[in-house]
Amino acid sequence: YEDDFGHAFVLDTLRFLASGAQALAEGDVLLADYSGVYLMVDCGQAGNELLLGELTAAYLHEIAFSLGLTPEINHADPAQASPPLNDITMHSGSMALGYSFLHVAGRVDSNADGIIDDSDQRFSHRCIGDQLICPAMAIVHSALPDGGVLIAPLPIDMEILLADIDLLNTPSTAGDGDVNWAWMQRLMDAIEQEH
Repeated sequence: YEDDFGHAFVLDTLRFLASGAQALAEGDVLLADYSGVYLMVDCGQAGNELLLGELTAAYLHEIAFSLGLTPEINHADPAQASPPLNDITMHSGSMALGYSFLHVAGRVDSNADGIIDDSDQRFSHRCIGDQLICPAMAIVHSALPDGGVLIAPLPIDMEILLADIDLLNTPSTAGDGDVNWAWMQRLMDAIEQEH
């Protein structure tokens, strides 16, 4: 990949937390509520299929959800949490701060030699903070198979996600500042594509 500022980079981490999912029919009619289901999406995992729960409707229009966690869940003790919220690699290490809602990391070609290796600068962005939770949706438009399982894809448009970020000159952020707010907004936009 190359960022919008012409810096070549390799992405090795793209993970985010999702919660509060609802299956909706046309006109935002609620089909199923999965508010107790928490998901950690790890884009580096092949076959990254996550189970929301049962759905008895014949047709699914969209899945609405939150990127991030509610304050009550965000500030709970990860040592007492069920998977995936017991994964401390997505936690800030402080219950006052809570979880990283989004973690993006990799290496950028900092010496401009065209080769990205261990000598190049690492970048890491962790979006942490209650105010960063944002709504998202996956438009599905799919009939449910009789007695079967519906797999609703959630592709992420990497061009949208990585727009306007200078990975060389902004190599690291953690918290709820402007750069992190922009990361969350771009993740929301990168998901909200009709599939």
